[in-house]
Amino acid sequence: MTVCQFIGRWSRGGMELQLAAQASQLARLGIRSLVASSREPETLTPSAPELPVCADHQATTHHATVRSATLRDWLTSLLRDRQADLLHVRGVWLVADALDAARRADVPIIFSFHGFDDASRAAPWWRRWRWRRAATRCDAIVTVSRATRRELAARIGLPAGRIHVIYNGVDTRQFAPPADRDAARTRLGWSDDRLAILCVGSLMPVKGQDLLIEALARLPNAAERSRLIFVGADYMNGALKRLATARLPGVPVDFVGNAADVCPWYRAADLFVAPSRSEGLSNAILEAQACGLPVIATAVGGTPEIVQHEKTGILIPAADVGRLSRAMLDLMNNPRLRERLATAARREVTTRFTLDSAAEAYHRLYRSLISQGPPCGPRASDRQGGP
Repeated sequence: MTVCQFIGRWSRGGMELQLAAQASQLARLGIRSLVASSREPETLTPSAPELPVCADHQATTHHATVRSATLRDWLTSLLRDRQADLLHVRGVWLVADALDAARRADVPIIFSFHGFDDASRAAPWWRRWRWRRAATRCDAIVTVSRATRRELAARIGLPAGRIHVIYNGVDTRQFAPPADRDAARTRLGWSDDRLAILCVGSLMPVKGQDLLIEALARLPNAAERSRLIFVGADYMNGALKRLATARLPGVPVDFVGNAADVCPWYRAADLFVAPSRSEGLSNAILEAQACGLPVIATAVGGTPEIVQHEKTGILIPAADVGRLSRAMLDLMNNPRLRERLATAARREVTTRFTLDSAAEAYHRLYRSLISQGPPCGPRASDRQGGP
């Protein structure tokens, strides 16, 4: 069975890395992933060559150019030529073209919704109407949390019961607590006893890193007690670096940039903070929990579904700098609480949010849709004489 995974970009974002990890697991279940991107090829590097789905499981990445036919014609041809059995599209602005391509190629289509950003909320009415209309006509809709399911159901007028929830999963073998956290810190060149506060995610306003800087600036003796680390691509043209320089004199602040492997920082840090203003379901939170880090996160989107307040982490209101500052101070002063939260969170992740469980859920959904057949014709493999 071949599933075409259609995505707007193929870079090192959370959605793309989750897709790659799931494709690796699906390959073990007999499902081949064909990754299609609508962007120019330079957006596929440097991340794509290092992703295991590309290197080890023959998932191929394609791109559409301005010289090619229209996007839906290109995608239709790709589905037919590669004998895809199903199209799985991720992203609201792709779903209308993807639906047209799937109907032309006579394959079922799944639409995955990961949440709205400011651009999608502010889009012209006709663009919103177009994707909403297409979404309701897909053969299945998947969201990454109950919160995003409620939001999507309200936007497109579908009963929530028609929308599947499949949580992101994390590889708990790769993301695991360090055998020796001191050794992990030494490998990163951290020779002092400062408490290391880690934030992983693209540097952009919606992720709220500015709030973390402001909250840390309010802490007494922050310069002597703490170290702050940001891992993620900078989409703010250095604005956060300038803010950190102005607001956190004396505090070591590391801007790592994009990292192929974030595990060294998870294993060396003492505390993880996710200060997002908006979120679908955070891969970084799951990874931090799997690595044995206590988590402070804003109660937005699906985050309360993966962080239970005062049981597996600390939840605070979005954009509340005062509450964030107090939560950090409480955990900085209470190592036993940090350990208790981290242990409980690791246990929860290994029980409910594994990569295996996510892949198995998608496997069941894919099999179910393919067995039903597309709404207007046989599967591509049947037409081509394939198995």
